[in-house]
Amino acid sequence: MPRKKRIFLTDQLPPPLDEEKFAKNLGKQLALYRDNFGYTQENIGDYLNCGKANIARWEKGERRPTIEDIARLCILYGCTYNQLLSQFDAKSQSNKIQFIRRPSPLMLLRENEDEDIESGIKILTGLLNGETIDDLYKHVELSKYRGNRDIIIGFLRNVLLSGAISFTHIPLAEKLQSQLVAKYPVLQDSVFVTDIPQVVPDQALRPELVAWTASRAILSKIENAQRIGIAGGYTLSRMCQISPPTMQQFNGTSWTPLLTFRDEETNNRTANSIVQHMRYHHYNSTSTYLPYISPENYLNNKNYDAVFSAWERLSIAFVSGHTWETVPPSYESLFRHLEKKGLRNQIAGEFLGYILDVDGEVLGGNETLEAMNEATTRIQLRHIQECIDRSGKVYFVGAGRIVHPSFGSS
Repeated sequence: MPRKKRIFLTDQLPPPLDEEKFAKNLGKQLALYRDNFGYTQENIGDYLNCGKANIARWEKGERRPTIEDIARLCILYGCTYNQLLSQFDAKSQSNKIQFIRRPSPLMLLRENEDEDIESGIKILTGLLNGETIDDLYKHVELSKYRGNRDIIIGFLRNVLLSGAISFTHIPLAEKLQSQLVAKYPVLQDSVFVTDIPQVVPDQALRPELVAWTASRAILSKIENAQRIGIAGGYTLSRMCQISPPTMQQFNGTSWTPLLTFRDEETNNRTANSIVQHMRYHHYNSTSTYLPYISPENYLNNKNYDAVFSAWERLSIAFVSGHTWETVPPSYESLFRHLEKKGLRNQIAGEFLGYILDVDGEVLGGNETLEAMNEATTRIQLRHIQECIDRSGKVYFVGAGRIVHPSFGSS
């Protein structure tokens, strides 16, 4: 015979909920999740259609969100109700890169690609846990791409660009940052070096992690900027794509391209494409267009005059560069020319249309400078210096390895 269930009656009730303490703890959790995803209070207020002031009250513990608001936040952060309310602390594993799953429009539109997304997430997880290439290849062997070792990079790019994941914590190389600030005090509170494991492939994950760091640590914190200049490149492009659309953060901001190439390809990594993206995603902001103009045609060119005027009044600039391995097509012949002259080991890379040596000086003399002038239409270095003098806000965003005798490598 089945045992009868016993029911015990007690007059002991659970302790009453300390509503004030609960509200404050919930507010801390909401602020922590928002900050780790790089959102502002205004972003969340726009998303929930309840205003920035309400978000501020929630995070202070003065008010509590409705269950419907919490449900929508769980969708945004890709977490469960219990996870949102539990003690979430990204710094508890500060040496590890962490990410979570999140709903993706692409996954909804292309259900037949779910298997590829799952394989990409498994490869990313294994990579961040220190698995070898052979270990990662086992995931490929279980997929429809069996036998293709090169597809690992494809899987990573697919899952990164699909929006299926969101990084919640990317560690910083704090020791290296301190060394840089000690050598260059002007970098105090404005240098962020992403601590990326050596096993991470340069082609996919390295620029993505730097872009997430730049988007959260810098771009999401900007307020009341009148004119923002942006150079081109994959990392800067991803930094801007990751940043959430806003209604007020960049209200009235003018986005200005800093350079264009003579043989510029049509893609979303050019400075012109990036500023148009930012204008479209941020309410009531504008952008200018910079065509390639040969040096002899600078005078009396209306497009150049408009951009030149914006360069002279920049509030903030985001700049980038290229290493020898990633040189744009417009510079290839010039780089080869310098290599034949025995200057290969002196080239540090390209920065805003200038070839620099390992000490940061322009390399190659007048001949090289003239060739660069023919290859690009670009901001002048004096404009960058003037921007620094006005606001001190010129950010270099790059995903290369740091190798320096004073600092080691990262």
